[in-house]
Amino acid sequence: TAKPDEKDMWVDYCRQANRLDDLIIVEPGGKHFFNFLQYESENRVGGTSITENIVQVLKTVIQSSEEKTKGKSDDSFWENALDMLIFNSIDLCKLAYGSVTVSQLYSIVQTAPRQKEDFKKEPKPNTWLHAIDLATTNSMRQIDALKESLSTEDQERWKVDDVFKEKIASENLPDYVTLHTVNDFFIDTYTFLAEKTRSIIEFCFSGFLFRLKN
Repeated sequence: TAKPDEKDMWVDYCRQANRLDDLIIVEPGGKHFFNFLQYESENRVGGTSITENIVQVLKTVIQSSEEKTKGKSDDSFWENALDMLIFNSIDLCKLAYGSVTVSQLYSIVQTAPRQKEDFKKEPKPNTWLHAIDLATTNSMRQIDALKESLSTEDQERWKVDDVFKEKIASENLPDYVTLHTVNDFFIDTYTFLAEKTRSIIEFCFSGFLFRLKN
C-alpha cells in the first residue's frame, strides 16, 4: 500500500480480531521480506513456471518505481528491446537454476557478452557463462533421457540422422527449444546492437535490479 495510514489500520483490525500473531508486516527496515521473483518463478503450471507471468510482475514493479517521463512509455522500440532482455535473462535463470532471483538476473546482465569479439577471446568465468553451461548440462540430461525412451530402431536412427534428432528433441523438450532461443538472442542479437542502444537497455534493467538486490 502507498497510503501512510494503511498499515496502522490493518494493525488495528488484527488487534480487534485478536490476530496480531498472524500479522506479517513487510516494510523497509523490517524483519520480513517477500521475494516476489522467486515466488512467481516457483509458481508452476504443468511442471514449469510461465515466463510471461514473471516478466509482467517484474515490469509492474519497475514501472511503479520510476517516474514516467513524457514520451518514454510510447517508445515501442525501447520497450520491446527491454522486454527481449528481460525475457531471455529470466529464461536463462529458469533453465540454469530452476528459479529466478534478482541477484542472478543482475549478474547475468552485467556479464553477458557485449560484442562478437568477446567470443573470440578465451572466455573468463562469469555468471552468464556459468548459467549457459548449467542450462546446457540440464538440457543434455533431458536429451539423454529422451533418447533412452525411444525404440531401438529410433535410437539407431538418432545416432546418424541429425535432422531426426533435432525434430524429436524440438517436439518433446520445451527447454531445448528455449535454450536455442536464449543462445540466439545473446549471441546473434544482443551482441549486434549498437553500443549506445545496448548500454541504455542494460542500464535501464540492471539499474533497477541493483536497487532491488540491495
